[in-house]
Amino acid sequence: MPKVTEAHLEARRSQILDAAWTCFARKGYHQATMQDICQESGLSPGAIYRYFESKEAILKAINERSQEMGRALVEEARSLAGGPLNTLEVIGQTMLSYFNDPMVETTSRVNIEIFPEIIRNEQLRASVREELTFWHRAVTQLLSEAKERGQLKPEVDPDSLAALLMCAWECVRHYSLIDPHIFRPERL
Repeated sequence: MPKVTEAHLEARRSQILDAAWTCFARKGYHQATMQDICQESGLSPGAIYRYFESKEAILKAINERSQEMGRALVEEARSLAGGPLNTLEVIGQTMLSYFNDPMVETTSRVNIEIFPEIIRNEQLRASVREELTFWHRAVTQLLSEAKERGQLKPEVDPDSLAALLMCAWECVRHYSLIDPHIFRPERL
C-alpha cells in the first residue's frame, strides 16, 4: 500500500480548515457543527476526526495557521525594508490591505464571535496569547531598533507603544464594522 505523503496530509488539513472557516463564517462558530464541516469539505466524519479531535481543535489549528502567516509577514517585511520603521510600514500596509479583502466583514465577525470561546477555553487562550506575545515582541523589537537609531523620541517606551498599536489595529478591525466612515483604515 503506498504511503501518504506529507504534502497530501497537509493539503487535507488545509481543506478541513478552509471548510471549517467557511462554516464558521456562514453559521457562526457555535451554530456550525462537525457535520456542517464534513459537508462543506466533502469528507467523511472519520476523515475529519483523523486530523482533528473536535471543533475546538480545528479552531486552534486555524489560529496556528494565522500565527504562521504572521511570522512569515514579519520575515518578509524585514527582508524587503531598509530599517525598522520601514519594516513596520511594510507590515502596516500589508495589514491595511486586509480591508480590501471581500471577506473582511466575515472574517472580523467570526473573530469577534469566537473571542468568548477563547476567553473560556484555556488551551485556545494560551494559543492566542502566544500569537499576541509574538506580535508584541516583534513590534517592540522594531520600535527599540528605531529608538536606538534616533528615529523615535528618547521618551518613547517601545513596549507600551507596541501594545497601543496592537490595540489600535483590533479596534479599527472591529469598529469599522459598526461605523466604516469614522474608522476607515485609509483615513487613520
